[in-house]
Amino acid sequence: MNEFYYAVLTDDDDHSFTAGEITRIKFLQNIEVEMPQEAMRVYGDNGTAEIAISSGNVTVSTQFHKVPIQDKNILFALETVDGLSSIGGEDGPPYVAAVFTKTFEDGSKEWVGLTKGMSCVLKFPVKPKKKTKNLIMKKSLENLWSVM
Repeated sequence: MNEFYYAVLTDDDDHSFTAGEITRIKFLQNIEVEMPQEAMRVYGDNGTAEIAISSGNVTVSTQFHKVPIQDKNILFALETVDGLSSIGGEDGPPYVAAVFTKTFEDGSKEWVGLTKGMSCVLKFPVKPKKKTKNLIMKKSLENLWSVM
């Protein structure tokens, strides 16, 4: 996985939106896309008349080595006062679109796009992991990105 980009969306009307500036966040470490589905059967005349797929909410969990504070401020609608960012009780993150690439063993890439979603903070690690000789602190931020 590589090349994670996002853009804030602005509603034009009930059926369309405009994407703002496209921004890349480097050092994506992990991404998991969950798309729950369930087969629903409709019966008639002692057999299956039709099969339909019922889709649940799509969720995307990401983890980065480091997310720049300006991107955190945008994605999580953090409040900034005198240069300090904080999470407030009434913060409402914006809708965003995002894309990333999956790179395969043969070097080929596949782009994955998420058209409209919202980020919410799940973990905000603040203490370092166990110290070792060659310590590289993991400054990751995990979030859940719910696709609308």
